[in-house]
Amino acid sequence: MRLSRSSILILLALWVAAMVLSGLALMADPTGDGFTRGLNRIMGFLSWQAAGMILALGLWIGVRPLPRGELLRWLGRAPGWWAMGVAALVVLWIAVGVIGSQIGQSRALDTEQQQRQPVTAPASEY
Repeated sequence: MRLSRSSILILLALWVAAMVLSGLALMADPTGDGFTRGLNRIMGFLSWQAAGMILALGLWIGVRPLPRGELLRWLGRAPGWWAMGVAALVVLWIAVGVIGSQIGQSRALDTEQQQRQPVTAPASEY
């Protein structure tokens, strides 16, 4: 499938719009209470990023027939590289959170075990 020059530029413009909207979604006011407060911002960001990834995939496939080194081919590949970078950052963010929480739990357990004193005498009766 080969896209025309104008189709590639339109898809690039739509991808840029999706990225701008994903950034705006992060700046929205948080809604909800408790655990779900602010989830609307994360879901908005991820939804627009998913739309951008679909457009990036279409661009990646559409510019394949273009000659190597052509500027339009590089521009068509840029959204795909961006999408892979964002996906890698999200995976890294989750991994750091999981590893950090496990380290925090092990430190809390170490502190709790250090605070425990062995029972050497019976409790006094009232």
